[in-house]
Amino acid sequence: MAAPTLERCEGIKRNRREHSAHPKHRRPQPAAAPAPVGTLHPVGTELVAHHEYARVLTEETGDTYTLATGIGGTPAITSGRTGRIWTLDWEALIDLAVQAGIDKEG
Repeated sequence: MAAPTLERCEGIKRNRREHSAHPKHRRPQPAAAPAPVGTLHPVGTELVAHHEYARVLTEETGDTYTLATGIGGTPAITSGRTGRIWTLDWEALIDLAVQAGIDKEG
């Protein structure tokens, strides 16, 4: 029987390392970071609010958040502590609601 080539030996070694049948030998795969939803605007960005709907005060930290819509109807949340604004388009908001199960009965 002929001796295996160096290329074949390297392939066998790689396959054993990457495709182990034993779960304890498998390397854990890093979890993918969730894709950011919405747009976080830089400090100093002004939102021309068409309508302010709610102001929320958190009990744990005492931070306030304001929910408003911009001139184009875009939902926006403003942090009272930092003044930063986060906006979300309606399509993304509807996608989040569907993912949460809004269309499921019961």
